Amino acid sequence: MDFIVNRRGRLSLREQLAIQIKLKILCGELAEGRKLPSIRSLARRLKIHPNTVAAAYRELGLSGNVAADPGVGVFALGAPATPQDDRTFEELLETTLQSAIRRGFSSARIRAAVEHWLINSPTDRIVVVDRFRETAELLRDEIRLHVDVPVLACTLDDVKQQPSRLTGALTVTLPFCVDSLRLLVENVFLITLRMRFPEKWIFEIPPGARALFVSHAPRLLPFSSGLFFILRGDEATFECRPLSARAEWERIAHTADLVYADVCSAPAVAEVRPKRMVEIRLLTPATLAEICSAATFVRPAPAQGVSTLSR
Repeated sequence: MDFIVNRRGRLSLREQLAIQIKLKILCGELAEGRKLPSIRSLARRLKIHPNTVAAAYRELGLSGNVAADPGVGVFALGAPATPQDDRTFEELLETTLQSAIRRGFSSARIRAAVEHWLINSPTDRIVVVDRFRETAELLRDEIRLHVDVPVLACTLDDVKQQPSRLTGALTVTLPFCVDSLRLLVENVFLITLRMRFPEKWIFEIPPGARALFVSHAPRLLPFSSGLFFILRGDEATFECRPLSARAEWERIAHTADLVYADVCSAPAVAEVRPKRMVEIRLLTPATLAEICSAATFVRPAPAQGVSTLSR
């Protein structure tokens, strides 16, 4: 488990460590139950004070990213690791059917069970859930690029107020909301989203250049700026702005050498004609493949009025 620190100021060592752990949880490198290095061992490895590591772990515990078991260690919270399996959906289905037949189930019973599941567990849409509405909307728009079924967005608070919002839905969420959703909704059809903050676009910024990242989800901006500082320090100028602060990012975009924008922000950023714009995607290919496979079970229901979910 690799961590790095940049000692040239601007971002404290505690903040750097906390950001990297959160990113490793988001991308799936730190799955639920994975034990983090002990405070003293990580402090020795990074040559920092143990109190700094302890403060980072404490901050992550308060935000629900890790849990401490006194005398045992600190463990990541979120979602179980996704099993590594390169088989296609058809191959997995065939293996399951063969196993059922070997156990003595007749083909008629297997067919009846599948038909019963499809009829009694209808899935008519995909719903993205996050603590923050803007993040849910960003992830929703990325998913919409890959599926041809309805994709909606709502917050965790929306689900708390009305759990039935997820009835009949394929629910997708980031690791930090998995446990909460399972407590709120029984038998939720759930996929855990994995995100990536590609290091490639950070390293392609030339030394001395000025770069800008515009995102619809303000919550993602500290991760981006923090990761840039950790990896590049002061080699270039990297600024982040929320899409809602148009006056600020538009002024910077006119002079920036490179502008990054997420899928929600790209159309607006393109309007100002920056020197160079790169649209970035945050969901991992494996996550999108899993959603596309699951979407084959989604059968959109006939329109019956306007949904209260974020469209």
